[in-house]
Amino acid sequence: MNEEFLQFIWQHQLFDFRHLKTVDGLEVQVIHPGHLNSHSGPDFELARVRIGTMEWAGRVEIHVQDKDWDSHGHQRDPSYENVVLHVVYQYNGLGPAHIPVLELKSRIDDQLWERYSSLKEALSPIPCAAYLPSVSGLTLLSMKERALVDRLQMKAERVNELFQFHKCDWEQTVFRLISGAFGFQLNRQPFEQMATALPFHLILKYRDQPRQVEALLFGISGLLQAFPDGQQYIRDLKAEYLFLKKKHNLTEVSLIQSWKFGRMRPPNFPTLKMAQLSQLLIREGSLFQHVREVEKTTEWDEILKIGASDFWSKNYLPSGKVKKPAALIGKATRHLLIINTICPILAAYSHYTADQRYMDRAIRFLEELPTEDNTIIRNWQKLTLYSSNAFDSQAYIQLFKYYCQPRKCLNCQIGTSILYPRVK
Repeated sequence: MNEEFLQFIWQHQLFDFRHLKTVDGLEVQVIHPGHLNSHSGPDFELARVRIGTMEWAGRVEIHVQDKDWDSHGHQRDPSYENVVLHVVYQYNGLGPAHIPVLELKSRIDDQLWERYSSLKEALSPIPCAAYLPSVSGLTLLSMKERALVDRLQMKAERVNELFQFHKCDWEQTVFRLISGAFGFQLNRQPFEQMATALPFHLILKYRDQPRQVEALLFGISGLLQAFPDGQQYIRDLKAEYLFLKKKHNLTEVSLIQSWKFGRMRPPNFPTLKMAQLSQLLIREGSLFQHVREVEKTTEWDEILKIGASDFWSKNYLPSGKVKKPAALIGKATRHLLIINTICPILAAYSHYTADQRYMDRAIRFLEELPTEDNTIIRNWQKLTLYSSNAFDSQAYIQLFKYYCQPRKCLNCQIGTSILYPRVK
C-alpha cells in the first residue's frame, strides 16, 4: 500500500461508503473530497465533509498509517493546522488525537490494488501493454492530446527561462536555442555556451562579411584552436577573430575540451555543424523574424536546407582527412530542428504574446511533419499503436518518458481507465 494509490482512491471516492464512520464512531458523509494538491502541504484542499452533526470545510491529509503524521513532521508545520479529516489505510492510534480519523482498510476492493500493483510492477517498458487492447480509442486520443500539450508547454518553459536569462531578448534567445539544436544531444551544451558568449547583434553587424561571422563563431567556441595553422584560411580566421575579440571586448569561452568528436559520423562533427550554422546566420539573418513570420513547414525546410561554405565542406576535420565534401543538412535533421526547436519557441512566444495563433501553428507544424523514428516510437509500434506524424511521435515520447518510465499510471487517463473504467 502507498499514499499515491490512497490519494487516487480518495480523489475518485473508490471505497465502500456504507456506514462510513470515524474510528471514534462518528458518522461521516463526504460532500466533496477536495482538490488534489500538487504542492507542499496537505494532500487535498477545499474539501467538505460532515462529521457527526457538523459540516466542515478545509483540508484532508492521506497516510498509509496515522503514525505517519508525526514521522512526516506535520505536527511542526502550520499548513496542517486546518486539516479537518485524516484519512488512513490502517489506524494504529498513534496519530494526532484532535483530528478525526477515517480508516479505509476494509473498504477498498482488493482487485483495485491488484491491478494497480500489476501496472507498477510490470516488466514491459510500457506497463499497460497487456491492457491496451481493452482501452477505448477515445481515451487513447484524449491522453495523447494531453501529453502533446504537456510536452510543448514543458519545452516552452525552458524557452522562457532562457528568454529571462537573456534579459527578454528574443533574438539572442532564438540564436542560443537554434545553436544548441545544431549540437544535437552530445554537443548541445558547448554550442549553447558559444551562443551565450556571442552577442547576436554582432552576427547581424557582420552578416555581409562571411569570414568575420565564421571567425566569431569558430573563435569564441574554441574550435579554431583545434586546427593547425598550415592553411592560409585558418590563419586568416584566427587573425580576424583576435581583431574582433579585442574590438568588441569579447570574453572567450574556453570550450576546446568540451567538444566531442568520438563515436559519431563525420557529418555530425561539431566543426561541420558550426560551419553550417554560420552559413544559416549569414544567409538568413534574424531567425526570430522567421519564427514570427514563416507559416509553412515547407518554408522552414528550405530555410534549414543549408550547407557549409566551400572551405569548411572540405576541411571540417582538424586532421584534414575529408574523403568527400560535406552535403547539405539532411531532411530528417531539418525536420528534427523544426520539431524540437521551432515549435517550442512558437509555443513560448504564443504564451508571451497571448496570441493563440502561434501555438496553433506549432501544433499544425507537428501534424504536417512525418513521425520520428526512435526506440520509444518502435516500442509503441510493437503494441500496434502507430505514429502517423510528429504530433503522434511527440505525444508518445512524452507518455513514455513522463508516465510509463516513472510508472505514473495514476496520472494517466489510460492507466486510470484500466484501474477503474468509470474514472474519467
